[in-house]
Amino acid sequence: SYLKRKKGSRIHGKIAKSRIDFDNYSQLKALIHDFQPDVIGIRTLTYYRNFFHQAVKMIRQWDITVPVIAGGPYSSSDYETIMEDPHVDLAVLGEGDVTFFELMDAIDQNNGKLPDIEVLEKINGIAFRRHMGHTQTTGNIKDSQRDAAIPVGFNDDLDDE
Repeated sequence: SYLKRKKGSRIHGKIAKSRIDFDNYSQLKALIHDFQPDVIGIRTLTYYRNFFHQAVKMIRQWDITVPVIAGGPYSSSDYETIMEDPHVDLAVLGEGDVTFFELMDAIDQNNGKLPDIEVLEKINGIAFRRHMGHTQTTGNIKDSQRDAAIPVGFNDDLDDE
C-alpha cells in the first residue's frame, strides 16, 4: 500500500475482512484486542452501511478508544450520515491513499490521538466534526498527489499482515 511504501517498517498494519477473518462480533473483538491497533480504519460499501454502524458501535462499547476512520465508497458518497455517527471520528473521501498517509502522520505527531481541528483543516480529502457537531470537509487531494497514490503493482505488500 502507499502508506507501507512511505512509512516502511515504521508502520505495522493488518487487513481484516468480515466473513473471511471473522464471522461475528465476538471474533471481531478478539481480532482487535489481539492486534491492539493505534487506529482503526474501516472501508465499506453503502450496501453494508448497517453492519458498518453496528460494528463501530460495538467497538466503542468494548472500550476501544483509538481513532476510528471511515473510508471507501460509502464514506465518499454519504459522509454526512457517517459523521452523524458518534462512534466514527472522521471520514476519508475519494481516493484515500495520500490522505490516509497524511492523516497517519498527523496522528503519529500527536501521540496517537486525532490532531486539533487546525491540523485537520490542512489535510485534503477528509470530513470531520467541528465544534457543536457540524461536519466540515476539506478540499480534494491534488492531482499530483492522486498520481503518486496509484499503486505500482497489485501485490505490493499485501502479504505483510
